[in-house]
Amino acid sequence: MNWKLALYDFIHARNQTETDYDIGPLRQLTADGEFLRQMEARQERRRLQHLIRGLAPVRSEIRLGVKQVETSEREAIVDIRLAQSFQGSVGSRTLTEDSWWTERLTFASVREGVCLLQRVERSPYADRDERAGLLPEIAEEVRQPLPPPFLRQGLQAVSRNKGAYNRRLAVEYAERFWETPNPAYLAFEVDCSNYVSQCILAGGHYMDYTGRREAGWWYRGRSGSQELWSYSWAVANALQLYLGGKRNAGLRAEEVGSPKELEPGDVISYSWNGDGRYGHSTVVTDFDPDGMPLVNAHTVNCRHRYWDYSDSYAWTEATKYRFFHILEP
Repeated sequence: MNWKLALYDFIHARNQTETDYDIGPLRQLTADGEFLRQMEARQERRRLQHLIRGLAPVRSEIRLGVKQVETSEREAIVDIRLAQSFQGSVGSRTLTEDSWWTERLTFASVREGVCLLQRVERSPYADRDERAGLLPEIAEEVRQPLPPPFLRQGLQAVSRNKGAYNRRLAVEYAERFWETPNPAYLAFEVDCSNYVSQCILAGGHYMDYTGRREAGWWYRGRSGSQELWSYSWAVANALQLYLGGKRNAGLRAEEVGSPKELEPGDVISYSWNGDGRYGHSTVVTDFDPDGMPLVNAHTVNCRHRYWDYSDSYAWTEATKYRFFHILEP
């Protein structure tokens, strides 16, 4: 069963779509209609976004890593890691966006020596709402018990002392750990807000430790089976509620009306369905020539991604944003 040739053809065709937006070649390689529908819609959104920005694709490179393979006489299930570097030009400047994600591909033998890709499954945590952050009727602090996020075991972090918010340090941290999590922290399967909180902490903000998960903004790792962090540290909906709350000291933010009002080290929250439930967080790390933010994020780990996420499978016409300018401690 020659699934490897089908895999390489699929990755090659997929890479090509990133610069010409045409999914035609993919139609010959996969029978997964839902994947094709979503990919076609995504590429049309990318094309329109690039047109509005005046961005011309230069090149795309998708690197393939095979993580695990299960084979039978008629089928192969292949878990892969894809790492993409996309370059586009705006005027005289070349922008580079990096990202990586995982997928599971199922190939079936259709005749001797020929395989067809039957199904493409993205990571269940990719571009989705954080399951622990979906309570809309919460005020300044999360007041109801929430289920814990999914996580992987890591090492305990070290707190930092009070100081001015150093945006350069926040961005340097975001750039250093966008691809691989800092091993000093627990790494969540849905890791976007944990990562953003770390960036803010690295910039000099101090924690508001309360010892209660529904209050403050804090992290102490794990003690045995006990999870020691606030929901506002690790859950997107809780983080945006905390940033939007009013307090006289500690981590404070001013909500602004436009992404152009943000600075490096600021935060954007995303409500995919526009229903007031926020399922994603990013940190601003750069700007394009038009003054629009480029962001770093985890879960689908990315670096210098355009702020609006219209290229995300989770994005909808109803998607809403909150733009938070982080204030001095």
